[in-house]
Amino acid sequence: MLAFHEVDYDRTHSIGYLTSVLDHRGIDLPPRREQIEELTPWAVAARYEDRIEEVLDRDVARELVSDVREWSDSALDKPE
Repeated sequence: MLAFHEVDYDRTHSIGYLTSVLDHRGIDLPPRREQIEELTPWAVAARYEDRIEEVLDRDVARELVSDVREWSDSALDKPE
């Protein structure tokens, strides 16, 4: 969404930062923003750490990702 709107932003795994940039630019935010932001630790931990102490609710994570994909497809006017 940020690239589509030609917004400069810092490269990061922080979903909170990325959604705040969207918000600051007046771009509609994805649904369930607060819940999506809770996935941020998983972007780094799942990629770089050998062992993760927390348990990810995969069903909820899939649902959140699906919501974001629908939001972005709709905003980009792409068929699902």
